[in-house]
Amino acid sequence: MKIRVFIATILLSIILSAIVRAEVYDLPVTTFDGKDYYYYEVKPKETIYSLSHKLGVSQEDMHRYNPVLADGLKAGSTLYFPVEDFDVSDATIIHEVKKGETVYGISKTYNMPLDDLIKLNPSAQNGIKAGEKLIIKKDKSLISDEDKDLVLKNEVDSLVPNSDSNTDVVDNDVESEAKDETYNVAIILPFMLQKESQMSQTTRTYLDFYKGFLLAADSLRHDGANIKISVFDSHQNPDSLKSLLHTGKLKNMDVIIAPPGDASSVDVLVDASDKPGAGVVNLFYAGDTTHLKSHNVLQFSIGRDEMYAKVVDKLVSQYKDYIPVIIGSSVNRNRLSLANDIKHKYKEKGVSSKEILFTHDLTLADLTSVLDAKKKYIFIPMSSAEKEFKKYVEALKEFKTDKKANIVLFGYPEWINYKGYNLEILHDLNTVIYSRFFFDVNTKWAKAYMQKFKSVFKAPFLMTPPALAVLGFDSGYYILNALRRGNGDMKKGLYKYEGMQYGFDFDDATPSAGIENNSIFFIRYRQDGIVYRKMY
Repeated sequence: MKIRVFIATILLSIILSAIVRAEVYDLPVTTFDGKDYYYYEVKPKETIYSLSHKLGVSQEDMHRYNPVLADGLKAGSTLYFPVEDFDVSDATIIHEVKKGETVYGISKTYNMPLDDLIKLNPSAQNGIKAGEKLIIKKDKSLISDEDKDLVLKNEVDSLVPNSDSNTDVVDNDVESEAKDETYNVAIILPFMLQKESQMSQTTRTYLDFYKGFLLAADSLRHDGANIKISVFDSHQNPDSLKSLLHTGKLKNMDVIIAPPGDASSVDVLVDASDKPGAGVVNLFYAGDTTHLKSHNVLQFSIGRDEMYAKVVDKLVSQYKDYIPVIIGSSVNRNRLSLANDIKHKYKEKGVSSKEILFTHDLTLADLTSVLDAKKKYIFIPMSSAEKEFKKYVEALKEFKTDKKANIVLFGYPEWINYKGYNLEILHDLNTVIYSRFFFDVNTKWAKAYMQKFKSVFKAPFLMTPPALAVLGFDSGYYILNALRRGNGDMKKGLYKYEGMQYGFDFDDATPSAGIENNSIFFIRYRQDGIVYRKMY
């Protein structure tokens, strides 16, 4: 158990040290008593704790180098760190100039400002020649380098819940004919560590994803596959991706996980790896369509039009005995197109819809004047907004309770975050919601995972919707399993999988286009308080 926690903690510290510790080398240098020191002037409101993280120096070493700290940290005071105690070689590398290279091109390759390059190499201002050697400061956007690649092998106990604690989990066992080989995965995320003196919410969120991915990787180590993971900081900037490509760090990758952003982030990486069967995975940008024109892109989120079509088809087939009632005010109709699609689908089945519009709040009288309480109705709101939700749910509750009506409320992905009274209403009205993802913290699998994550990384993950720590595990487990099944070609190893928060079920690949995940969830809020999720 001790080894398990130690290794996981070291993996995380490697990530942070590659960014944070480098800040020491950016400090100015002064000399006294014949010895060189980095020095730093303390700013208002800074603490020993924050400076320890900012400069990558332990609090113990800060006190050792600066005994004056025994009296407390004061703004305006100066801290000193002996240059000889810091391995400068870790912060720099030597680049041998190749024929045709320019100073400007080399600065772009290493994501290093041109002025900084010339300061380290003054002779370069007059031009460079092939064979000449330049001092280069390491690129801070590279979270893992060759000496920081994470190879997870059969050396630690499993970091994921065992089968005894997963009694309510869908059976996702898969057969594999994978050979004993190494699979290379690149993860590019906007950690933004270079710009933050303290860890931001964004940084924590994406570190959670990475931790979840590590847990998934380790859970597969018994199956004979070595997994080599390289992690990079995109800085939310496509230019950083282009600079990363120039370094050649993404060559020979089996899978490249693209960072969140716009379509350009995925497009830039399309030809990043020259390895046969390599794939670019888009986990974060649902609206991207790069996979429609690039055969090596795997879109992990179903597109909006495809999702709506599937929602309509499944909803109407499951509630074919119900009469659809379109409800809404004139204020917000952001889901009108979907509501109309449902209405038209019912019409194809020979069922006419009702439509009830209201100005302020929907009333019981509005309902009883149009509807027969002896029939079954499914209510389709024109809006997903919570403000609109509150305008009609009380009337629906009265109609169900006072008139003993058999009703179902159809709802939207935003509603899965409802708490308190709103959540009670979802249960009262037999609500069914569609979504690309759903994480039920009350399942045994979820509870076991949250406990394991906290025990390994010494802190719980952020419960943002979706929880990226869970996405990291779900996608990591699926991607690495698909790699094994396809002997390094992920597209040949795809299968249907239902995870803790996401489900994956891809369409067939074509020579001219990539593939897209087709799965969605229907989440049912039953009157007995149980939440039931089904993947389609």
